[in-house]
Formats: sequence, C-alpha cells, structure tokens
Amino acid sequence: MSPEDIDKVMSEGLGRRYAFIGPFETIHLNSEGLRSCCERYGDTIYRVQRTFSEPERMEGDVMKVIHQDMVSRVPLDQLTERRKWRDTRLAALDKLKRDMENK
Repeated sequence: MSPEDIDKVMSEGLGRRYAFIGPFETIHLNSEGLRSCCERYGDTIYRVQRTFSEPERMEGDVMKVIHQDMVSRVPLDQLTERRKWRDTRLAALDKLKRDMENK
C-alpha cells in the first residue's frame, strides 16, 4: 500500500469511526461482541499481523480482559442500539464532510 492508500483507509474508513469510538468498541460493534469477532476472524487477523512484525494472538486472558471491558461498556444485548448511535454520528460526519467539500 502507498502512503496515500493508507491515508485514505484511515480518513475514509476506520478513522471516521475513531472520531467517536476506539478500535476495541469498533470490533465489538462490528460483530456479535469482541469475543465473537476473535473467534471468527482471529486466525485471519493473526496471519495478517505476521506480515508486519511478531504478532500476538487475541485469545486467552488478553481477549477475556478486553471482552469484559467492552461488555461492561456495551452489553451484548445493547449492540444494536449502540450501532444505531454510531451510524447516526457517521452519517452526520459524512454530511459535514460533503458540506465542507462544497464550500
């Protein structure tokens, strides 16, 4: 990836979410909780990490601590409500960006 590609990924993708929520809550909301994401995508994430540096698996005690923290902030039965909260803010941010580009 080029530096421009990386900037675009952050400014047009996850970076917008990070204006409101951090990476762990992003993971938590994008699946049925952080644990579910780790179980589904953990091997893929690990393989990608290995291409950059020595990776650490998101499992065991590390995953449990992060998952418990996320569930304490956003219980699993409130994921849908919190996703709506996030999506409303992302839509407003998209509108702001469009308005600013038109000036």
